[in-house]
Amino acid sequence: MSTNDVTPPSRLWLVFNESSRSTDDVALSRIIETIDDLGWTLVGRTCFPDGDLPPQSSLEAQSVDTLVALGGDGTITCAASRYDEWDGRILALAGGTMNLVPKILYPDIDHETVLRAVAKRPRTRILPFIACQGHASFARLIAGPVAGFVHVRENVRSADLHRAWRALRFAWRLTFTRSVRIRNAEGRYRAVFAKPMSDNEMEIDAISSRGWGTSLKVAWSWLRGLFTDLRLPVDHADEELVLLSDHPIRALFDGEERLLDPPAHLTVETTRITFFTTESS
Repeated sequence: MSTNDVTPPSRLWLVFNESSRSTDDVALSRIIETIDDLGWTLVGRTCFPDGDLPPQSSLEAQSVDTLVALGGDGTITCAASRYDEWDGRILALAGGTMNLVPKILYPDIDHETVLRAVAKRPRTRILPFIACQGHASFARLIAGPVAGFVHVRENVRSADLHRAWRALRFAWRLTFTRSVRIRNAEGRYRAVFAKPMSDNEMEIDAISSRGWGTSLKVAWSWLRGLFTDLRLPVDHADEELVLLSDHPIRALFDGEERLLDPPAHLTVETTRITFFTTESS
């Protein structure tokens, strides 16, 4: 996607997720100090999801031109979906574990580096995303029973080992009793990965159903946050992906769990709202 030079931020609203991996009081303080040092005005702030995202009408009434979204990919995706019809811009700051969306926008995702680069030469771009049944994924969609392992990882992070064990047993059963299929492709899959591409197509790969050994590797890789060694290419990339199943399809849209009704038609769309970027066109 090409970039456009624009006016720099002036009046900002900060949305942050306290529960995100790398969002804490120290990071917040430094971001606010940098905003003040750049001469920008912080109009308001929202702790999300404890507090609701401010209505678009409130941002417009207070002449806010930039929404700063600090959190994981799910937080940024929620903000982008909520304000897609707004005339402002989104300044996404990495505050999660994977931070895939900020990595699309910036070669260096350090908060202060991003803020000062945007102030020096503000540029914006639109982003492609995968859309399905009212949900959006800007970074990576994971569909299939493997998506159930998200609860295991979150409970391990919160040191709730009892709930983590229960979640692991549930996710493990899913990998053996459920699968998804791809229309016009052979086989059954424990997980299908879809990544939106700038040419309005999606990159697709998958983990096939190949026995308990693969399931064990999937579980361990999920807990470590790594899937690279397990992905198996699916021989097509298209503007639409149709997932089939005999049951509701468990899916993660940038880390947020949703249940999809089959058949699930996944398409690539582009945002109306623009994101600040430090990448050249």
